[in-house]
Amino acid sequence: MRIAYDYGIFYWQRYGGISRYIYELAIRLFNDSDLQVKVVAGAYVNEYLKQAPSNLVAGFPVAKTPGNGRILNNFNKVFQPSG
Repeated sequence: MRIAYDYGIFYWQRYGGISRYIYELAIRLFNDSDLQVKVVAGAYVNEYLKQAPSNLVAGFPVAKTPGNGRILNNFNKVFQPSG
């Protein structure tokens, strides 16, 4: 089975509840040999993804600055693979 998580929470939340929950879920599923798991994060500010295995995360970290949330969201919408 293939499972993909999108950038939705990771582009604006550095730490926190839902991003931590999704990260932990993705890591645990990733470690299951029967599953193919990918976090398609695009440009992200999330600290959990920075420590994740490189073959789990598709994307790159950027610095969180005031007001860049909208820019990152628009960037990720354009470059997010469909399907």
